[in-house]
Amino acid sequence: MKRPMSAVFRLAGVMLLLCAAHAAADTLTFTNGDRITGTLVRADASNVYFQSPMFGQAAVPWKNIQSLTTEKPYVLITSRYGVHHGRILLRHQQLIIYRQGHATAILTPKQTAMLVTPETYSHDITAAYPIWSGWKGALTAGISLVNATQSVRSFTGSIAISRQTPRLDWLPPQSKTSFALQGNYGRIAQTGHPTVLTEILNSALEQDEYLSTRLFLFANAIGDRNIAQGLGLQQAYGGGLGWKIKHTPATEISVRADLHYTRQRFLNQAGNHFLASSYTENFSHHFNQAVIWTESLSVTPSLTQSLAYQTSGSTALVIPLYKALSFNTSIIDSYINNPQPGFLKNSLQFVSGLQFTLPG
Repeated sequence: MKRPMSAVFRLAGVMLLLCAAHAAADTLTFTNGDRITGTLVRADASNVYFQSPMFGQAAVPWKNIQSLTTEKPYVLITSRYGVHHGRILLRHQQLIIYRQGHATAILTPKQTAMLVTPETYSHDITAAYPIWSGWKGALTAGISLVNATQSVRSFTGSIAISRQTPRLDWLPPQSKTSFALQGNYGRIAQTGHPTVLTEILNSALEQDEYLSTRLFLFANAIGDRNIAQGLGLQQAYGGGLGWKIKHTPATEISVRADLHYTRQRFLNQAGNHFLASSYTENFSHHFNQAVIWTESLSVTPSLTQSLAYQTSGSTALVIPLYKALSFNTSIIDSYINNPQPGFLKNSLQFVSGLQFTLPG
């Protein structure tokens, strides 16, 4: 008799848990009368982002919603930077925010700058996080070793990280700090022959300040070293204006123009310095939210020395392998019109390696 009673109690407990979960769900009713339950993820002036066990996450325009009720409190920030805390109730396009012991706020959906959970508001919007946190990006590394008549060592690696304020990608950006470092080192040694070295290093640090969602000012510092072109060190410091032509979850296209001071130091030649400008195009696209293709092209004419112009371009494909691990293959081309005498003007790299994506 004990065993059947125990099974009954377990079944009753499961039923109570299911009923509690259903009762705690948020409810969204469409204007045609259809109703779904789930979780309100966030909202803005145009859409409500609702998570349902049956349909996943969907963006629903406010005009298509007849009613919305939440079972837990949210934080609503208006377009005039007013902040309201409480449960959400939408009826006849009137947005009601109510909390026990506080005055009830009645707004319209168009007044909603953002509607988020209290955790998101305190952790990602109002919190002041230290400089070493919030970085996103990827680390890539590759190696090739040969031991035969010739001893060949080849190493390649890159770091590309950025830190945006605010952290959430769907919020209007305010500022962004980016750092990139890419290196390629090769050594070919053979008994009785001189050792051949390849050493290419590119680094860039940039700070962006957004004037609007798509328009931004930037300042940057760039360093290059390429022994294959006789270039010991090239430094460029400047700034300019950038514009995101297209910015969607799948595709981003941007252009930028800048003015900068360049200083060149070659291996066996007197240094050089001049004023130049750069015109750059950047493109990235996500295929099925997995494979990523990026492409960049830059033209840099010199304003004070006509022969010191440069161009560069790159394209890369990132294929996911397992969780944060991916395969990265890229082509990088650099052209300097005034290399050290005896060196080629063009430098072409083909790089492949494993990439690790930082969690951010």
